[in-house]
Amino acid sequence: MIPSLSIILAASIGWLQNGYHRKYFFILLLGGIFNLTPLPADDLVKSNFESSVSTYNPWAGVTDTGLIKVLPGKQPAIDNEGRFITPEFGPSVAVGDLNGDGLQDLVIADSLGFFWYFPNSGTPTQAKFTHGEIMPIWLGFPWGDPNYLGPDGANDIVPKIQLVDFAGDGKVLSLVAGNYVGRLFYLRNHGTSSQPDFHMPPDRAELIIPTHKKTNDEPTGKLWCNFLSPYLYDWFGTGNLDLIMGDGSYSANSIYLFTNQGARDRPIFTEDKMLKIIPGMGREHLTPQVVDWNNDGKPDIIAGERTGYLNLFLNTTTDPKEPTFDEGQHVKLGGKDTFGDLTTVTVCDLSANKLPNLIVSNSAGDIMYAQNSGKLGAPQFGDPVPIRGVNPFPKILRPIGWTLSTPFGSPAGVPHELLVCTNATVQEGFTPPPNTPFKNALRYYVYPIKNTFFTDFYYPADDGNEPHDITYDSGFQVREDVDYKVSFWVRSTGNIHDLSYRLRGWAHLPDDPIEEVVMGSGVPSSGSWNLFEDTIKFRLKNTKTKDNLVGVGLDFQFHSQGEVYLDDVWIRSDEQK
Repeated sequence: MIPSLSIILAASIGWLQNGYHRKYFFILLLGGIFNLTPLPADDLVKSNFESSVSTYNPWAGVTDTGLIKVLPGKQPAIDNEGRFITPEFGPSVAVGDLNGDGLQDLVIADSLGFFWYFPNSGTPTQAKFTHGEIMPIWLGFPWGDPNYLGPDGANDIVPKIQLVDFAGDGKVLSLVAGNYVGRLFYLRNHGTSSQPDFHMPPDRAELIIPTHKKTNDEPTGKLWCNFLSPYLYDWFGTGNLDLIMGDGSYSANSIYLFTNQGARDRPIFTEDKMLKIIPGMGREHLTPQVVDWNNDGKPDIIAGERTGYLNLFLNTTTDPKEPTFDEGQHVKLGGKDTFGDLTTVTVCDLSANKLPNLIVSNSAGDIMYAQNSGKLGAPQFGDPVPIRGVNPFPKILRPIGWTLSTPFGSPAGVPHELLVCTNATVQEGFTPPPNTPFKNALRYYVYPIKNTFFTDFYYPADDGNEPHDITYDSGFQVREDVDYKVSFWVRSTGNIHDLSYRLRGWAHLPDDPIEEVVMGSGVPSSGSWNLFEDTIKFRLKNTKTKDNLVGVGLDFQFHSQGEVYLDDVWIRSDEQK
């Protein structure tokens, strides 16, 4: 009998909260709880890494075909039918001159939570980008922080960003960001007009811009909505920056205007100074930007949305203190009026034509530029074209069926970690294990990035409690009370410690509770290849029956300041020859 989803979640919630990875849980869910047919009676796992896929190093922010593309992240959402889904979200793009050369640069926040800087090396009329640099910004609160909201609040935080001139002199641009859990952040640029300097304070709660009031009427950064999309703009001409905010909560997303009750560079927003200026009318995940579209001197609003439209809302007010807008219309770019799910839009000028041009992104990770060929008050666009760059890093071989996860509460792959297939043709001096016919091995390492503007990294660190995981993606099944042989070649360099392998099994049988069984051991390693062998036997403690099947997942855990190599990973029953 298949258990209900509520039973499964109730049984697993403690495991998830204790730091294990969600993807790994669902592998075990399929293999163990639903009692799938076991694999044929041969090798349960046999991975010598001879099969791989040639791909590009993602830490350039550019594909091997020259498209700017950053890392994808997922978050829970609701679809049109009211079903719970976990889609990928797209990047958010901000435009401004961060290095003082008079050219418009890109800052891109990917939905995983990384911030990328792409300096413009072209001309005022023809932008040119090479590769991105990771900025030392991370807005997730780590495990143990009083602001921590669970794994969804720490990972895949889906920032929506804007570059803002808080000083009002046009010299130094800082960042504002809203995130998935509804917080609003002010990321101060501590640098100069030619050298940006973003860094995180010891307490990242200092970055939160208040958006609510406590019961004692003090402003606080308490959550406001989901997928907060901010745009700061001096709406009332006071010199202060007010907040135009897209609320991404389920059902009818709306756009709000908060009056700044603080200073220009110390904004405070609360709901008692808030207006709903554009009702959602069934639209969701509206991502607003301010633009005078029809050149009538009044600020209009353009916004992307979940279903891929760009929505333009023209300002119809006759009293600036009482903003009103029309019902909205779809904006066409060339012959298109939809641009991919979860669209975001940025008003910018990479062409120096002094017109509102647009950058559009979507959940597929596309980042496209639409140049305005019309005139003030009468925009006209052709089809948007991808923004291109150059990936300077050599191609890599991606292992099939294996993934890397970094410590719980930290962003995946920080800093610049890679899991690849390696051999003598791609790694100078590499030699495979002795007396084996295989050329490839699995390699975990940190790619040596040399940045120009940002040379440090700040993210929730591995504090020694939670390890890295190299996970075998394909779950499999074993039978109780049967001996299984585990063998693999391993070596490590640098400071790798607490290396171990784990087989985590789950079973759910009629009239029995869900039960977890963990097998494995520590693994000695050195700079030379060593053959590790072990024998394991699963036995469920709480079942009333015997000879049961147990769904199993395999991973290798370690704490890292070095490199790990694996080869010829093999699990088979003891009777097999």
